Amino acid sequence: MASGSFASGQHAQPPQQTHQPPQQQQQQQPYAMDMGLGYPTAAAAAAAMGEAYHTQGNMFGRLDYQPQAEGPRPPPPQRRRRQQGSNGGNASVQAAAQTPMGTMEKQQQQHMGQFGILAPTPMPVAHPHGSMPPTMGQQTLHFAPALQAGAGAGTDDAAGSSPAAHGKIGGKIVVDPPDLQAWREKLFSVDEMIVLTQDQFETYFPHVDNVYSHRSTQKYKRKPFVSHYWDCRMKGRPPGTPKTEDPTKKRRRRSARERDLCDVKIKITEYFPSAEPFQLDGSDTGAAAAAAAVAAGYHGQRFWTIQRVNGNGGNGKGDGVAGPHKHTLARSDEIKKNSVQRHVAAQDKEAKRAQPVTRRPTGAAATTAKKHGRDSANDLRLYAACHCPFSQRVWIALEAKGVAYQYCETDPHRKPPQPALLEANPKGQVPAIRQGEWACSESPVILEFLEDLDSRVPLLPSDARLKANCRFWINHINTDLLAAFYALLRNTDLPRQADLVARLQAQLDKLAQAADEHGPYFLGSMLSLVDVHIAPFAVRLRTILHPRRGWPAVAPEAGSRWARWLDALEQDAHVKATTSGDELYADTADLLIKNAVPVPL
Repeated sequence: MASGSFASGQHAQPPQQTHQPPQQQQQQQPYAMDMGLGYPTAAAAAAAMGEAYHTQGNMFGRLDYQPQAEGPRPPPPQRRRRQQGSNGGNASVQAAAQTPMGTMEKQQQQHMGQFGILAPTPMPVAHPHGSMPPTMGQQTLHFAPALQAGAGAGTDDAAGSSPAAHGKIGGKIVVDPPDLQAWREKLFSVDEMIVLTQDQFETYFPHVDNVYSHRSTQKYKRKPFVSHYWDCRMKGRPPGTPKTEDPTKKRRRRSARERDLCDVKIKITEYFPSAEPFQLDGSDTGAAAAAAAVAAGYHGQRFWTIQRVNGNGGNGKGDGVAGPHKHTLARSDEIKKNSVQRHVAAQDKEAKRAQPVTRRPTGAAATTAKKHGRDSANDLRLYAACHCPFSQRVWIALEAKGVAYQYCETDPHRKPPQPALLEANPKGQVPAIRQGEWACSESPVILEFLEDLDSRVPLLPSDARLKANCRFWINHINTDLLAAFYALLRNTDLPRQADLVARLQAQLDKLAQAADEHGPYFLGSMLSLVDVHIAPFAVRLRTILHPRRGWPAVAPEAGSRWARWLDALEQDAHVKATTSGDELYADTADLLIKNAVPVPL
């Protein structure tokens, strides 16, 4: 940062020529400050504040202050303009001097800031002292013009990409900026005046705007700053405060609490950049405020000051003597969330709305799921979806074998997948089981595991040849039969529908011909793994394929082997205990259609 010099209403002396790189010479910008104080006092205050900010980590560059001897003040503006005109001064200076006051006001209005004063972009003026002299006795700070883009001026790229904070002053949403907790404590306590850059204020103040409640704003016509007064939210609003009439504002339930629990009031002063003599708020801490602004490197830039102007007395009385809060920051967080917290909560809410509707088992399946709900302390957990036929396979086997388990309804379409499901199946698919630290997925594999886990109720015959025969037809179900099922389910070409119905019926008849002659199940009178594999899809013939794809309501040949088998499956106690109502399958048919087909069609 360039060094500067102090002068009392006098133009800064040109700096001595030194051998410096051209880039450093270009960055040097002269500025001067007139606070109506003796120069040793002002220089000492500035140096002290500079050291304080350097110690606190707020120093952006070292400043070397060179006090100069007092000299005669410059002539009044009118005399100076006449002298410049007689000397053939710069044309732009003369044009600025002759510009009517109304035109200047219109130019200012085109660069109105957030509160109608000045915009962050400085308004160019002809003379460094401007055309509006400062008020008599007003502390004035002459700032160098703000750096142009590309010449070392910092641009706030993050502001464009970060969402804006909604509030009286605004800001931007930065969820986790550096040293957040330390900044929150500092802005909560406000033990001394705090000077912040525009970026610092927009980043950190939205994290504490829940502590304070805006009360008033004081604007000035001829001063480039605005003062905002905020009360601690624990003070409460006075009785009879009118409610907003904004029809777009959402009404919320309010919880009544005792008033006057805290008397802390802060003043936030918003300084706009300007090439004119910079007038500080006279109620600020005089030389300290000026020195703080200069020492922190904010000349020519927009900055903010925050200070406590009223509060609880050190004797515990609300006597107007500035003092700290009567409560903690955690208590303020309990009362209201800050802008960043509300923004994150709104994002989470929108994300939940975007998630598919969570579906639960209905009918008899709901009773079974509740019986084996999350409250049951069983080591074996089943992660399943009530509309998934592959999940129902495992569910039927658990009920048939009488194995103790915990049923966990899981939505496989949720993004991101539930962590518990990912632990059981990294693919995020159902069904999946978990026993302690061990997990397994894919319904045929899980069914084989359950058969080996508990042999009290076998679902495969003990004879090796019959067992191999069952596994052969299980493979037929998982390949040829499911390929025909999904081909019909996904078909949207009406002329092909009859052929696809006939294809699926042929696969079912082929399976029925391989079953036991007397039945009614595949191996006879007892349920087997072949029945478990086909049962969920047999149920969906009536609940999904019939209304969606014209599947016959009854088997083509009443009393045929397939008709008797289908009736036995639908009436089986374990199948019925895991089957939801027809409405659920009708509502979730699109999910079954969109799911990845487990077999090539």
